[in-house]
Amino acid sequence: MRDSSAVSFLPLSLIYNLADKTPVAGITVLPVDLNGNGRVGDDEKFYGSLENVIKRLEETASKDINNLPIEYLNLSVDKNSPNPLAVEFLTWVLQNEESSLHKFGYLSPAIDKSRNESFLTFASKFKK
Repeated sequence: MRDSSAVSFLPLSLIYNLADKTPVAGITVLPVDLNGNGRVGDDEKFYGSLENVIKRLEETASKDINNLPIEYLNLSVDKNSPNPLAVEFLTWVLQNEESSLHKFGYLSPAIDKSRNESFLTFASKFKK
């Protein structure tokens, strides 16, 4: 049963049509009190397109983002017996983070170049 009054947090890739970057038909994106001042100001109504959302969230310091579930995502593999497909996926993520992830609705990751290089060196041992 559909509930037309339901409210939920969803990943951006489920809220926005990835072809035209607008909200999926039937979904209304409600603005959120991003700065935590108790009201939604005009500057917090930026949800009309996926590009606007990503740009605003990436340009706002994480300490200034309130009331939205934005967290760092940590992906890892067991270094003693890694799953080759997991290593391949994580390698793809690191190599395509800037060019591909936005089109799927993901924010740019915080880049730690030394950790990325370390992982890529580790991953090179498992290439097919």
